[in-house]
Amino acid sequence: FYNEAVGRHQEYGDIYDALWSDCEEANPFGCTHGICQQKKAWLQQKYIPLYESRNYLLQSADFYLKSANDMISNLLSNDLPAWKRALYLKQMDFPMNNGECLQQDFEQNFESLGILVTNIKQLSSQILTLLLSNQRYIEDNEYNLCLWQKNGETSCITFKNMIRRVHEQENYAVNLIKALVSNSLVVTIHPSDPVKQNKTFATEVILLKCGQFSEDVKLCVQAQMIKENDESGRKESKVAGVLLNNMAHLSVKKESPGKITATFASAKISGAETRKEGKNADTKAVEKTYALFYQLKNLSCRDIGSIDVHTCSGHFSYMVHTNQSCSANAMAFWKIALIADGKSAEWNPVEDCEVSWPAFEISLDYYFRKNIKAERGLLKEHFHNFGWKLLGHPPTADDKISYQRITKQILPELKTTFWEWYYEAMRLVNEELVLKLWKEGWMAGFISKADAEDMLLRAANPSFLFRISDSQLGALSLVVRHANSTLINHLAPFNAASLKSLPLSETIECEMMRGIDFLESYGQSAIPRQTVLDVLKKGKKQKEALPVSGYCGWRTQVEWDHIPKLPQMMPVEQQIHSNSQPREMIEVDHIQPFHQVGSHPAFQPMALNDPINLMDYATPVPIGMVHEQGMDIYEESTDHCNPNEIPVEPVSLCVPHQLYDCFTCKKIPPEAW
Repeated sequence: FYNEAVGRHQEYGDIYDALWSDCEEANPFGCTHGICQQKKAWLQQKYIPLYESRNYLLQSADFYLKSANDMISNLLSNDLPAWKRALYLKQMDFPMNNGECLQQDFEQNFESLGILVTNIKQLSSQILTLLLSNQRYIEDNEYNLCLWQKNGETSCITFKNMIRRVHEQENYAVNLIKALVSNSLVVTIHPSDPVKQNKTFATEVILLKCGQFSEDVKLCVQAQMIKENDESGRKESKVAGVLLNNMAHLSVKKESPGKITATFASAKISGAETRKEGKNADTKAVEKTYALFYQLKNLSCRDIGSIDVHTCSGHFSYMVHTNQSCSANAMAFWKIALIADGKSAEWNPVEDCEVSWPAFEISLDYYFRKNIKAERGLLKEHFHNFGWKLLGHPPTADDKISYQRITKQILPELKTTFWEWYYEAMRLVNEELVLKLWKEGWMAGFISKADAEDMLLRAANPSFLFRISDSQLGALSLVVRHANSTLINHLAPFNAASLKSLPLSETIECEMMRGIDFLESYGQSAIPRQTVLDVLKKGKKQKEALPVSGYCGWRTQVEWDHIPKLPQMMPVEQQIHSNSQPREMIEVDHIQPFHQVGSHPAFQPMALNDPINLMDYATPVPIGMVHEQGMDIYEESTDHCNPNEIPVEPVSLCVPHQLYDCFTCKKIPPEAW
């Protein structure tokens, strides 16, 4: 159509020159001669198709601009956020399918729209050039009007209005191009969440192609840390920390031809906002969310001018010390929960919000798998237990759960928050031996004591199982049922430190576990104990040598020949390293007598080279006695001691061979302990 309009303009110009070549008037249209009036009428008839062709061009440009505007509005308001969300979920490997378009399809659509708007702008520029080059044929020097009669109606347009209309189209196209280019920077690799101070992380952005305005890639992208996801512009962004290695150049990678990327391979946050602001200090840094603000420096497109190109990463939490890991990971988890519930991940931790219970279950399972890096996730029995802890009843799809409830509400039986208990349990499962149990499906996991007892009572054989402790953070509980007995024994929980001192394989092989040959777990038939032992022993680490000085750790294994009657001030080191030949292997645990616990010398830390006075131990009590019901030792002595002096993590003694009474030098039969 443009070529047709150009041809008609050329034809009209030739006729115009031929008709008025013999007219001596300066303004032929104003000539009153008869022949000139006839020429004028005939020329106006020739002008009608010319005007129609030119007007059709303007209408076509208006139509394409409107269509492009609608498509770009939908692209930027719907498709682009959905695609960014898809990239974010893809990086997280989150198990959701919201129907987001594929990356390649979106990039092609983005580039096609850029080419379309660029062509519309070029068309408007060509129309403007065409009008101005034929101005002398169109413009009437007296009243700047072109009139003609068609179908009984008079149409009128001024040349200046036509020029203004084309200028408006061109400016509109430029604004559409700027809107596309300003949103062409997209984060493909978001910062890790949470981010720890002075720890490097990687992030990457991609510059989408937008016609000829993305050809020059020799540009630099700058990143900075901001308090919130503020994409209104660099001036309005609130810088919240010092980001090192924050500059990266755009380039085309060999492994990704055609993609223009900028990679920050070793970004690092060396400090966040000042936190020491007195009593009226703002929320702690660990309780805030942050983002990275990326900006393209010095982008100037020909015929367009400078364009502000920027984008923001997803929110992340920030921590300075390792002891803030639990709180920081809670915020990272809640962002996942919001995404799973179909909500925006941009939220203010100060303002509490809720998610549905099904979304909460999906998020818990995803976060658990992600942290332990295992295919086996949480079971419905685990979620049932979580519901009782958080809601007080079995959970349903209509239930809601809030961030404040999982991170601030103290659970009575745990004396801590749900999240702290859950997070420490994940850390425990990450321990090598516990992780083996979990991956094999040999660990019952997050079940209650009642569920554990029911499972063992239903078992056909004397069995045992492993579960996450409800009474201690980050601890594993061993539950046992002996033959011909309905009594269930709950051993004192093992934390990560005690598991390193006394491997699970030795615990399973101890005297107390004799006759218990099967392990119970969900979704599997009874597992032979020997099968479990074979797997655990494969990863067994060589035990560390006993230190010659310092305090004895929990469950330190030492060799004894016998327990002689010791001299009054004989050092413990001499007791251990006797000249006699070793005879038995026993487990030395913290001495926890049932009576006189308060200021009793047995409760004081004892070094190996410290002298020991047996007369201080007035009450002859066997060491490491385990309650028959499997309860913690100090529960029997709470009426006789100061609760503040009771150890936080009492550990029951588990002995492979024999146990001695250190006052009578006699063996204690297994029935007694």
